[in-house]
Amino acid sequence: MNKSKIGIETILDKNFKHEDVVLPAFIDRPDLQSWSQRGVFGTIAVIGLMVWLYLFVPLLSLLAWWFGWHRFDQYIVHDYQHGFTQNMTALVALVMILGLMLLAWASYNILRFYNNERRHAMPDVQPSDAAHFYELETGMVEQAQAAQINLFFYDRHGKIVNMAFPTLPSVPLPDDKLV
Repeated sequence: MNKSKIGIETILDKNFKHEDVVLPAFIDRPDLQSWSQRGVFGTIAVIGLMVWLYLFVPLLSLLAWWFGWHRFDQYIVHDYQHGFTQNMTALVALVMILGLMLLAWASYNILRFYNNERRHAMPDVQPSDAAHFYELETGMVEQAQAAQINLFFYDRHGKIVNMAFPTLPSVPLPDDKLV
């Protein structure tokens, strides 16, 4: 294959060749899908979920249950030196202490930060700041912000060396599509 023909054809390439632009119809909102599409994708999702539930969740649940019961039985029930009730009392006391510590910390944060918003929106970047950062003139940055399409040309060090602002050609509608 010829190396000059290898590449990605963009919308701009198509527009500059005066060809009709055909964009793929990506649907990322379910409300835009037809009922048949929703049914197919819903069926696929249900089948996948059933496979997951049937194969993996019971196995993971069984392993977790066995490991937990084995540890509970080994260190609490069959620990004859201290006894079951002493260990359970210690565990309940530890859980209560940790819970009280969490409540105390949350209460402290509520008292400290109540009605005190510390997060603020970032200030807008001014064209002069962007121009200084990219080593451009302020007018070029404002023109780039106002344009619909921007083409930036960089040198090998990543510095912007030129900008172009092409316009999209207007495509007339067929007679039957006119409003």
